[in-house]
This record gives sequence, C-alpha cells and structure tokens, in this order.
Amino acid sequence: MIFIRVLFSSLLSLGLVALLSVPAHAARIYLEPAGGTMIAGCTKTVLVRIDHNGSQSNTTQVYVSDNLTGANESASFVRGTLYSDYFVPPNIPTGLDALVGYTFSTVSGNAQTFGQLRLRSNTINKNVSVNIEYDEDDDLTSKVYNSGVNYLTEVSGGSYTVVDGFCDTIQPNVINTIPLANEPNHPVAGDITFDITDNDSGVAIDTLQVTVTQAGNSVVYTEVSDQLTFTEFNTLDYRIRINPDQPFIPQTLVTITVQVADRAGNVRTMSWSFNGLTCEALGCGGATITQCNDGEDNDGDGLVDMADSGCTSPGDNNEFTVGSVNQCNDGLDNDGDGSIDSADAGCRSESESGTTPPGGTITEFVTTTITTTVSSGTNSEVAIPDCRDGRDNDGDGNIDFPDDTGCTSPNDDDEYEQPIDAIVDSADLFYFLANRTIEVQAGPNRIVQALISNSFGVDVRIDDITIPFDSIELHTEFGIYPLLFDNSTGRYRTDITLPGTAGFSDAFVRVTYQDGTIESVPFRLNMLPFGTVTSYAVDDTTPINEGTVRLEVFENDAFRVVDQMLIQNGRYAFLVPNGTYRVVTEVPGYRADSSVRFRVTNHIVNYNVALRPEIQLLDPEVPLEEKIAYAAASISEQVSTVQELLNDPVVEDRARQTVAPIAAAVTTAAILPALSALGLLNYFRFLFLQPLLLFGRKKRKGWGYVYNTLTRKPLDLAQVRLIDSVTNRVVQSRVTDMNGRYIFFADPGTYRIEVAKEQFVFPTTLLVGEREDGPYLDIYHGEPIRVTEEHTVIAANIPVDPVTAEKTPRRIYVEKITRTLQSWLSAIGVLAGVAAALISPSALTIGLLVVQLVVLGIFAAIAKPKKPKNWGIVYDATNKKRLDRVIVRLFSKRFDKLVTSDFTDAKGRYAFLVNPNEYYVTYQKTGYVDDRKDVNIQKESDVVSESIALRPKQKE
Repeated sequence: MIFIRVLFSSLLSLGLVALLSVPAHAARIYLEPAGGTMIAGCTKTVLVRIDHNGSQSNTTQVYVSDNLTGANESASFVRGTLYSDYFVPPNIPTGLDALVGYTFSTVSGNAQTFGQLRLRSNTINKNVSVNIEYDEDDDLTSKVYNSGVNYLTEVSGGSYTVVDGFCDTIQPNVINTIPLANEPNHPVAGDITFDITDNDSGVAIDTLQVTVTQAGNSVVYTEVSDQLTFTEFNTLDYRIRINPDQPFIPQTLVTITVQVADRAGNVRTMSWSFNGLTCEALGCGGATITQCNDGEDNDGDGLVDMADSGCTSPGDNNEFTVGSVNQCNDGLDNDGDGSIDSADAGCRSESESGTTPPGGTITEFVTTTITTTVSSGTNSEVAIPDCRDGRDNDGDGNIDFPDDTGCTSPNDDDEYEQPIDAIVDSADLFYFLANRTIEVQAGPNRIVQALISNSFGVDVRIDDITIPFDSIELHTEFGIYPLLFDNSTGRYRTDITLPGTAGFSDAFVRVTYQDGTIESVPFRLNMLPFGTVTSYAVDDTTPINEGTVRLEVFENDAFRVVDQMLIQNGRYAFLVPNGTYRVVTEVPGYRADSSVRFRVTNHIVNYNVALRPEIQLLDPEVPLEEKIAYAAASISEQVSTVQELLNDPVVEDRARQTVAPIAAAVTTAAILPALSALGLLNYFRFLFLQPLLLFGRKKRKGWGYVYNTLTRKPLDLAQVRLIDSVTNRVVQSRVTDMNGRYIFFADPGTYRIEVAKEQFVFPTTLLVGEREDGPYLDIYHGEPIRVTEEHTVIAANIPVDPVTAEKTPRRIYVEKITRTLQSWLSAIGVLAGVAAALISPSALTIGLLVVQLVVLGIFAAIAKPKKPKNWGIVYDATNKKRLDRVIVRLFSKRFDKLVTSDFTDAKGRYAFLVNPNEYYVTYQKTGYVDDRKDVNIQKESDVVSESIALRPKQKE
C-alpha cells in the first residue's frame, strides 16, 4: 500500500492545476455481463466497465473479491487499453484480485473497458459470486481517481452459475466454396461443394441445412437428403457436395445459404451467390461465347472463366495463361536455384531461363533495395519507397509519384491517401490469426504481422455502404480472394492460408460498386517465420527434429504453462494473446534451454533456440579440445543471458516501480525525487556496459546522435534499442553518452530503432518527412533498416520531441527551491556520514558513507543542472534595480513550442544552455509589462543570456 500511496501522491502533484477546474461528477464501475452461466473447466471472460458520467480520470484501481477458493478454481485480471500503463499492486491479501491503470493524461466517457476478469471453476451448479470492493474508509478500495479526487460513487458485481458443456465459443467455418462468390459462369449442371471445419468441439453434422435459391424457388438440403453427400475426415472437418436434381437456369442469380452448428451449439450462417450476371453484362457480344465466359475449364488448371488468371476479360478467347507449357508452369526447377514455377522470382518477370514466356509475362513483387547512408560511416540497405517502386501499392490504379495523389514525393513510403468521400476506410478492416481466435491490429504504416503457412482472416464492415456493390475482394501478391457475407457478424469475410515464405507483401481490399467505381483500402502483410530449434556444435548449426517446446506466461509474479508442442522440422511457433512469456526447450541429449522473459506485442512467439549437446567434462574419453570449446561456449551463453536480462521487460517494469523506494531506504529523501527510475537504470547500463564498445572489432567511422528537436542539444542517458523487424526481439541496446552518442554493429538482417527517454517522445512529430535538421543529416523516423554485410555500422541521427507544458509560477518556484534544498541536504548528509565514520569506524558506518558518496555522485551526474558560463540580467527600466522571481520562458521559434521555464534568482540572473537554433524568450512579473526577445544561437552548447529591462505598469 505504501507504493500505491506514493504513486497517487505523484499523480496528485502532476494534476494540481487541473484540480482547480474539475467539476464534481460521479463514476461507476460494473461487470458485463453481470449474470448468466459459465461452463465448467472453461474460462469465463467478464468485462470490467467504467462510466465516467462527465468526469475525467488519470488513475483507476479495481479490487475484486470472489468465492473461487477450490483447487480447480481461479480468478485473474487482464489489463485493458483504457490507460497507458497497468500494474498489480504488491502485498494484496489472499482472496482479493486487483489491478491499477494509470496515465499522465486523462480519459473520460462511458461504457469503457478497464480490463477483463477471467473466471474458472470445475464445480457444476456452483454459484460464483464476484464483488467489486468499495468502502471509502478502507485502503484497499476501488477508485476512479483524478488530481486528488475520487469520483467513484457506485459499483455492482456479478453472479454466475457453473454448468456442464464445451469450452468452445467459436462458430464453425465454411471454406473452400465452389462456386466462388459472384462467380459469373459456373456450369449450370455443376455441383456445389464446400468444407466445414471446427477446431474445438467439432462439427454437429446433423444440424447442417443448405438452402439453394434461384428465381424465387428454394430447395433445402440436409444430411439425409439424397442429393447431399459428405465426407467425414474427422469430427472436425467435413467435405460437403450437393448434386441438384435439375440444372440451374443460365445467367440467373443462385444464392446458397449454409447453416450449421458445432457440438458446443455455436451456429454459423453464411450466404453467397453466383451466376448473377447476364451475357450482355459480361460483354459476351450477343451470342459470341469465348473461353473466358463459356463456363468450362479450357486449360485444365482447375479454374473457370474470370477466376482463371489467363482471362483478361469475358471477351478473351484464350484461358491459357501462357499459351502452352513453359518453364514457368512445367513443375521443374529449370534454372537450378531451388525454386519452381510461380515460387521462382524469375517467373514473375521472365522465364526461369531468362526468355519471355509465350503469351505474356508473369509478374511477382520483389523488394528492390538501394544503398543509402543513414549517417556517417554506415552502409545499410533500405527498401525503395512505395512512391517510386513501379508498383500500384494501394490498388487505386495509379503508380508512383506524381501520378498517385497519395504520394507527396518520390521518397514517400505510402501511396495511399484516403479520399475525402471514402465509404470504406482502414477502420472498416479487421484482421485475424489462429483460425480467428486472435484479432490483431494494424500497426504504423498499416502493417499487419502474421505467421507464414498459417491462417489469416480479413473482415470488412459494410455498415457505411448504402449504394449497391458487386463484389468485395482481398487482393494479395499471391492471389485474389472473394469476401463472403457472414450473417452472424454482419460483415464480409475471407480466410486464407499464407505462403511459406517470410517477408513483406502488399495487399488491399477492393470494393467494386455497381456504377463501376472502386474503392481500395491497402495494408501490408509482414509474414514472420517460424522459430528455429538448432543444434550448436562449434561452427555448425543443424535443425533438431525431436523434443518439445513449452510456452509459459508470466502472471502474478509466476510462470504458468499455456501451451506445448513437438518440434517439427526444426521449427515451432505459438500464436498467443500479447503478454510476457518465456520459452522452455527440452531435447534428449541436449542441455535444456529456458529463455529469459520477453514481451510479445504482435501475438507471435518465434524465439530462435540453439541447444548445445551435453558433454561430461570429467569423462576422460571426451577430447580436451571439445571440453575447452564447451566451457568457452558456456561462458559466452552466460554473458548473453546477462545482456538479455537487461532487456527483460519485467526487470524494466520493476526498476521503474521499485528503484525509488529502495533508494529511499539507503539515502536521504532530499536526493530521491531528482532521480527517475528509468534514468537511474540507464545510468548503470551506460556505466558498466558502454565501455565494452572500446573492444569492438571495427574502427569507428562515426556516431549516431539522439537530440532534442527543439534545442538540437544531444541527450545523454537515452536508451536506444536495435530491434529485429522479423522476430520483434531486441538485438542490441545502448545508452547515449554525455554527448548524446551511440553506435550499433549489426549482421545481415532487417532492423528498426526505438528510443526511450523520460519526458521525450519518439518518433518525432515535429520533423515528419524531413531528412536534414541543421547539422544533423539523414535523420531517422522509425523506418526499416536493411543490412547486407556483417558488422555493418548503424548510427542514425534521431530527433526526439520533448514533452513540455506551461508550468504555473508557483510550481516553477517550488521546483527551483526544492533542487537547491536537495543539494544542501545531500552535502549535509555526506558530512554527517564522514563524522560518523571518524567517531565510530566500522563496516556499517563506512559502508553507509560509501553508499552516500555513490548516490551523491549519481545525483551530480544525472540530475544536478550544469552551471552556465554567463548570465542574463533582468532589471527595472526606471531605476536599474535587478528583479528577482521573474518568470523566464524559452520557446523554439521554428515550432513555436515551449522549451523550458525558470525564475531569475535574487540577483536577477537567468540562463539557458542550448544548441544552434532560433529562439525567443518571454519575461513576466507581476506589476511589470510582459516582454519578449528573439535570440539566434550560432555556437554549440551556447547560453541564452540576454539582458532586458522591464517597464513597470502604470498605476490606475
């Protein structure tokens, strides 16, 4: 509870100004649903909701009690997205679950999700009761909190009955439909086929009902109908075939509606149509029938008419893609590069032998790269921007700058510009992994991460579409897929299996309206590879094809097994909810491997594992060189483990939450407020790890700089991380030195850089699209960096934006006085420690003195402001008397942003240390006329020290 009180005290001080303007309101916390049933042995998810009712909050804490006390019963909190950070309070008594969410801004609104309660019980007929604790006189009480005020006035819990049943809550899928949705020329005597799958409880085939409607007449087929047959592969997968008694009417719409349930009672209803276009609408030209509108598979590739890639239009009389068999469709590896036909990069532009296949070319997207200098001394590769790659990335029919209006320049990496009158946009697209058990969000630049060779689903919300449309399709570089209407969700959807090759791939959803207009909403697939499990023996790595990989989630300060799989072909991967995990690998004959904790933010776990065979060091039959290599490798692994632990997300979270209380126990409260947890952690990282750079194998050619966008001053103790874009893991981590410098050495791969510094934001929003900023060239905004050579230097110049806010005069004054008191009290504490060590020399007194000196040194290094070389003077224009406590604020002239604030001291002095840029300074004091002065700084690390005379206000 001490920690929670410290947290709320900090939030109180940060929100002091807002308190003066916040009206009295009431907030409510409740559960949704508040009642119903929960299936025995299954997880019941209950939303914890907040109604702010006009108020705002920057912190909410929820305490919940329940009667789940049995051996097979549990309750746990899962964080929501309402706040920027969440944590479980320490020292919670048994019988309570608690979660705290907070942000340094404010949130408001009703029916907002604070988090989820996950309830579980195996006791059938038990009544599970859940209560939200609320007692204003109790420390362990729920609160909706803002700036020292608790707005919570009402809570309501829930009650649930445990019943027998299946845990499955997902409807079965209807896939592989033939004919396809909107297919124009399906043979009128052709069969209807589709697959039904359900990966949990299994398909209840006796519930199947298929309705086929044409020209107002409907025929219903069930499992007992003679015209309906099915093949049961297992209880999870069925192949359905319908052979109607009568042929369909040509060029007349046929609608198929499938309704089927799984064994858990989840019902799927799905409809699609075909043969809805007349010959005239298809452009047949009267009675002329061509290969591309005759309803036949003329080239024998399994595709009919416009579904065949060889058809360019319904009037095309050649369904063959290339006219005859050639090297790109003969099933042979003609050029010996290990790839066959469409999988061969040469078959997308030329034949495998280099000659153009008859009938035209087959194109394939290949990422083109150029070499660019990110900063002095680097030689890394980045992908050619979308706006000059020669491709229609957003599917709007226009290519590159200046033809595509979404391109602002040839270097723009995004062709898409949402039309002002767009009906369908990115917010209408939804993405799913793991057979739709996981919904994922598109990240920056609309990148969606998925796993190769696995299912990928796309939904399109059509609520805003009010005009008739013909089709909705998913266009990818490996195929075009129609989206079918799903009655259960009211959306159009498709599910595909991704190819087995990792990398980026452009895609877009296209809506074709009946008036001929189209809308395309693009996104980019980042298809990630499986994790590998290899055997490491000196200089060789070979796949391991036995053993198990176990995934454990870190919750409530402990690991819990959530999944396990056998290693197949040296590969594994898990698709999971985001959270903190570790991977444990066990293979007979090898040392078991347990990874450090890592945070999953993209739902994919593909941690690469290298196992070392067990060697008995005392066995005399083992050669000495093998023992030496084994021991050296073990030491190297331990060093790597220590480096990984520094990037352990839980360690970082604990550092932020507990470094300050620990420091308070061993030093004075005077120094503690000036030391932030993240700054202290970065200081130790720099102090102990940065000297290792002196032993690098390559000569330094240049450094990267992290600097303040407004002042252009380099920033020390900023954490800079190099992240593998494929696995999303931290490869290297640096802390900038006193000159804001860092450097990475990277092996071939694709990376991105992230920067963390308290009170600063990355990437910059002030310099979007800029490549140069005064002395800093090739500035970095978060784009991918591709490295093609070993030990390549990566050293980009990275601007970060300061988080600044206007402070009240009282707050500026209090902060200045507090910092002065900190210096005086810390010096007095050291003197007291020296006196104690001299009077009673012992391990305890000497040890405490050493601790005080170390803390004082850290304070001087990372918290104590540097003294300026000269000062500006503010004085009275009438009598030349120096004025104290004048509010002096420094602004960036270029961005019109506040940089910093200060008071003049008793001698009327002030100063700001900055780098070259244009600024202006404002001066404000009660009884005097406000004034302003423009300043142009030309030198590095110069001082803004302009003297100025303020005029007294005329008395009324």
